[in-house]
Amino acid sequence: QVDDPAWTGGVVNIAPANRDSQVFVPSLPHLVAIEVAIMTINAGQGGDTVTLTILDGNGQQVATTTASVAEGFDGFLRFDLPDGGPAVTPGQPLTMMLQDGGKTVFGWKYVGGSPYSRGQAYFNGSTFGTNDFLFRTYGARN
Repeated sequence: QVDDPAWTGGVVNIAPANRDSQVFVPSLPHLVAIEVAIMTINAGQGGDTVTLTILDGNGQQVATTTASVAEGFDGFLRFDLPDGGPAVTPGQPLTMMLQDGGKTVFGWKYVGGSPYSRGQAYFNGSTFGTNDFLFRTYGARN
């Protein structure tokens, strides 16, 4: 599934303290990969490590993976989930949380107006208004 409408310029940093996250609802029983739209927002510090964590409805970790990202990156960053990705229950909400290594180099792009009607974005532990972060999920039937 996809939530990547035309970007209108919104972006927030993915510093660990912000706990930037997006609830999404998988439609297939196996979550294989996720892409998130990030960009460099604080140049001059070099790259950083970006961590994607998937949580279930009880806040338990389902999967986590990291990527080293070079300063200057602007686009969809793909995370192939470990071991081919976790089995999930279609229709049951999950949360993707995105964090950098604390250097505040990158930001996660978002769009207002609730373009992803099946989930909610969170920033600093609270709902992020009518904003949704831009992402793409990839699933499989097996």
